[in-house]
Amino acid sequence: MREQSGIRRWVWLAMAAIGAAPVVAGEWALPDSRIGVRTAPLLLMTRPDVQADLGLNSKQIESLHRAVVEIGGRAARIPGGSGAEAIAARRAVDEAQEAWIGKHLTEEQQGRLLQVDLQWEGPGALVSREWVARRLKLNEEQARAIGAAVVRNRSDHDARALLSTLEATLTVEQRSGWQTLVGRVFVSRPVDQTMPVRPSEAAVEP
Repeated sequence: MREQSGIRRWVWLAMAAIGAAPVVAGEWALPDSRIGVRTAPLLLMTRPDVQADLGLNSKQIESLHRAVVEIGGRAARIPGGSGAEAIAARRAVDEAQEAWIGKHLTEEQQGRLLQVDLQWEGPGALVSREWVARRLKLNEEQARAIGAAVVRNRSDHDARALLSTLEATLTVEQRSGWQTLVGRVFVSRPVDQTMPVRPSEAAVEP
């Protein structure tokens, strides 16, 4: 699942948020409010709708929640700053997440996780992930237009305007390429709001 390596540089922050507010395995699921925000794949998989879409079994889910707590705790202990020790610790956390995904998910599940991950972030993925921009061959003007639209949508919450910008900015070939990347539609279902949501900032914008 090589494309997923793009989470490096920021996912340690997401895990640190978990570590700052420890949760018991199985008690927490990523809240609905985080849709549209780039999210660490392990945290995305805490959602029952994502688990169902991927076809995770009970053993995978139990292992997942243990990994979220364990890796989150490691992230919380990362020293601040940009020194060699901090960089190495962040890299280790990133690699631990990738290792869990590679060990516990089938190749089919890994591929589908990437599709769900892209759909969860939405149009922002076109500019936040360099490999997506390269795959679709976005030019600088297109990237600026889409990036500006994504920023406006964060304050205006006008999904129609955002989609209109995409329609006007992307070529037919690029729109087709995006649909290929995201695959079949992921059907999001509201998370039970009675579930603890203490790590509400666990999804960090890049």
